[in-house]
Amino acid sequence: LEKRHMAMTDAVSTWKAYIAATAAGHPGAYGAECARLREYGLTEIACTHFVEASEEAFVSIHLPRLCAAFDGGGGRSEAVGGPEEDAWKWVDAAVPPAIEAFAYAVTDHRRRAAALSAALHPGAVGERTDAALHLDADLVGRLGAAVATRGPGMLAAVVSHYYARRLAEFAQAVRRRERRARKGGGDDGDGGTSGDDDDDVDTDVPEDGSDDDVDGGGGDGEVDVMDINGGGGVIDMDLGDGGRHAGALGSTSASCAEVMGVAWAAELANVGRGLHGTADSSTGASAGAGTADDTSAFAAVAEAAAARALEAAVRREVSAYAAGKFDRRALPRLLRWLGAVPLEFLRTALDLDLDHLDLDLNLDSELLSLAGAPRRGASKPIRVGAAAAGSDGGNAAGGNLAGSREWRARLEYAIYEHLGALRIGEFFDIIVEFPDSLPAVEDLRQCLRRTTLHAQLTSSLRRALQRRLLIAGAPTADIIEQYRLTIRALQALDPSGVVLHVVSGPLKEYLRERKDTIRCVVTMLMGKNDSVGGSGVR
Repeated sequence: LEKRHMAMTDAVSTWKAYIAATAAGHPGAYGAECARLREYGLTEIACTHFVEASEEAFVSIHLPRLCAAFDGGGGRSEAVGGPEEDAWKWVDAAVPPAIEAFAYAVTDHRRRAAALSAALHPGAVGERTDAALHLDADLVGRLGAAVATRGPGMLAAVVSHYYARRLAEFAQAVRRRERRARKGGGDDGDGGTSGDDDDDVDTDVPEDGSDDDVDGGGGDGEVDVMDINGGGGVIDMDLGDGGRHAGALGSTSASCAEVMGVAWAAELANVGRGLHGTADSSTGASAGAGTADDTSAFAAVAEAAAARALEAAVRREVSAYAAGKFDRRALPRLLRWLGAVPLEFLRTALDLDLDHLDLDLNLDSELLSLAGAPRRGASKPIRVGAAAAGSDGGNAAGGNLAGSREWRARLEYAIYEHLGALRIGEFFDIIVEFPDSLPAVEDLRQCLRRTTLHAQLTSSLRRALQRRLLIAGAPTADIIEQYRLTIRALQALDPSGVVLHVVSGPLKEYLRERKDTIRCVVTMLMGKNDSVGGSGVR
């Protein structure tokens, strides 16, 4: 009985020592007494208590600070680049310090969890590591849930606006850098790109230097996110083959640090690491015990925010460069822009591995040639997510490379989808200008091969023909001429003839109802073009 009493007394004193160490709030407070908790079967209870105590401290101290930093600014529209964008200027100064403080709090709790796990499991290394990983994952999951349920209501929106504004600064600086390089070194040509993509004609970028308010060494936060394309234009880059990496389809891509300066890039990277629950590159899983960074709830916030900002950037870039311009290929240029701006931005913001990113990502040899990339045989399918991570060995580097491939695939698909939707909406005008608009048809053909926009194409073209061509005021000769151009354009777009078969039905029926159809056809066949002229189809 006396031994049992002594054991209980020792267990109580050991538990009190553990409580005192937890209350001390630093990793070095856990001593040898924690190892005795295991002897009394209190290991699981101690871990549960630690996680609950950490969550309580996080909710009562750190989350209110994060909410105060993010909920006090202006701007309540979540749409990136909307009319209220100027109201989001406050994120430039508010986000970095708030995320840094948040990350240090998370890192501190994770370090303490690692120290507690090491004190509770002084034995074999394998057992100690497994226990540390389990405790770290449990802690990160609870803290992530607390942020999701009790954190700032517009956390993702705030971070996405921050990313959008930084991306706008980077895009402007890249454009200015390329302009200066062209003025200094002359026009070296297209670096091996096809003549179909004449990017040397800088018709879209204003020449009045209106974008010179952005300092290439930093950025003062006074940039309009809508200026990611330079207001009325886009980055006009003359990209060659001698780039630092091949991830930009053979382009000469410069990193954020090279373009904007080390301090600017470090701040951007720290925000991304902070949202992953890591205060800096030397902390987190490497300093502690866990490797929950890549699977934590915090990572989802960073990726969702970056996705929103980049989606808006792709949409604006496609519209600015391709809308209404049918006599040049837009797709190769947009793919080079993807490597030079969004992917380089993600390299810093989310620590993506672009140096080992293959070119062969579902791009056929024709498009690779047009975009200035070397041919590498048959393209390989992209595997993203868990499948890609598994194919790369499941290690940290493989997972990072898998994430790079996934982002590359997502952004490429966004370009194909937005450009395809734009060309579908303009296809009636493309037909009117055919064959001068053949480059636009080729772009749409590439987009249709990688998206599911076929139904949208047929329905949109049928509506356009009904609304703009098959009307009482249109001369029969103009309708026949437009029908002829429609056949030629759709044959170039879809040699199988499926699209033509679907959309030509209303045209045929309408022409059958016109009394002068046969006369106009005969006149056209006889070559009497003077009687075929009309007011034109609008």
